[in-house]
Amino acid sequence: NPMSVYPDRFGGVWWAQDHLGYWRDGEQRTFEDITRIRGLYIDRENAVWVSSMEKGLLRHADGVFSAFNPPGRLIDNAAAFAEAPDGTLLVGTWADRINPRTSEVQKFTPTPPSNEVRALYFDREGNLWAGLRRRGLALLVGDTWWNPSAISAEVSDHVSAIVEDDTGHLWLGTAVGVIWADKSRLVASATKNTPLPPLHAIGTMGGPEATAVWSGAMPIVWKTRRNHLLFATRDGMLAIDPSH
Repeated sequence: NPMSVYPDRFGGVWWAQDHLGYWRDGEQRTFEDITRIRGLYIDRENAVWVSSMEKGLLRHADGVFSAFNPPGRLIDNAAAFAEAPDGTLLVGTWADRINPRTSEVQKFTPTPPSNEVRALYFDREGNLWAGLRRRGLALLVGDTWWNPSAISAEVSDHVSAIVEDDTGHLWLGTAVGVIWADKSRLVASATKNTPLPPLHAIGTMGGPEATAVWSGAMPIVWKTRRNHLLFATRDGMLAIDPSH
């Protein structure tokens, strides 16, 4: 069973299982020397980022793997990635901020509320959302982190997937199921201490009960071209049409 699957813009699919693999046009290629993979990500330039517990953080571009690890240390447990508007890559261990153009690796600042990061997401306004284990949901606006306990309590202090739809709603994958809320009101609640907006839980097709969203290697949620949302849960894939 693959731990992570990621399609590229050329019609191929990368996957992480016991090792790294790639499939395209009916042909399969495996990279037996890249194992124990924690995360996959494809950036805007179609470069593939792989977090391996044995080799650290690798970048695949133009058929070549390059290591992006600080001297004397491996970035070996990155399960969350996000690409900033300027092309900088944020890695979910919160140890590093990477510039692919210069190969520069820096500490991320300002220091986030927790280093147990399970999801990262830049919204349309350029704000950075972080899903955390034990601290729930955090929001970076400018140089300030907001992590209200009231919001975190509503998501069971564990957020593993974040995405926004085309109508201004933020969707969260949590240990108690998929939850959505009005994003602008959620930002106001976090930063201005306004009342918490209604948080709506999504059940399964078989009944009203929610199912826990998976917590592991990205991507855990995928937004399709039709604005449908696909969540990986512990009971299989949950497909959501936000317009209904």
